[in-house]
Amino acid sequence: MNEFRFNAAQRVRPMEGLTACGDAVVDVREGNWSLFAVIDALGHGPDAEKSAKAAFHAATQARGQALEQVFEAVHRSLPGLRGVVMSALLAQGESLTFAGVGNVEIFSPEGVARPVSMAGTLGGAAYRFRSFVFPLKAGQRWVMASDGIRAREAGALLPKLNAEPAEATAEQLMKSVTRPNDDASVLVLDVETNA
Repeated sequence: MNEFRFNAAQRVRPMEGLTACGDAVVDVREGNWSLFAVIDALGHGPDAEKSAKAAFHAATQARGQALEQVFEAVHRSLPGLRGVVMSALLAQGESLTFAGVGNVEIFSPEGVARPVSMAGTLGGAAYRFRSFVFPLKAGQRWVMASDGIRAREAGALLPKLNAEPAEATAEQLMKSVTRPNDDASVLVLDVETNA
């Protein structure tokens, strides 16, 4: 039985003046396998939304697979569509694996080295995949955000929100540090002990 549970909060909104959104957040849990990801399609508007939806569908259909296979499924889901960038966390057993392609920001818990994303775009030419494995620990908070969130300001704000629940933190980030001229998405993931 998994000794951890995950409290995840997400927010997604299109850029000002649009209803179509090219960002998507994945939260899929099946038994001992939990996938959390933020997807950001290139550009914005209806074409970006099509790509984000295709990538979201591919990621959710890859349930139970290793993180590298999830990225490959997303990559292959985009023929004729705009590319996407994505960061993802896969929790399985007592470990958490991170991988990122492109500029979706990852904020790691205090005391945990920040993993790096690979340059590139899924859905286009070849991309590079590299993963980082961390031990899962109760009390960890991981945050992923598309570039519609101002990373430097988010990084300064997050320590002040440590005591806030995931939902309140996601809401505050969306309210305080977004760019009006881009789609924005954020996922706040708190690791808790399974009671």
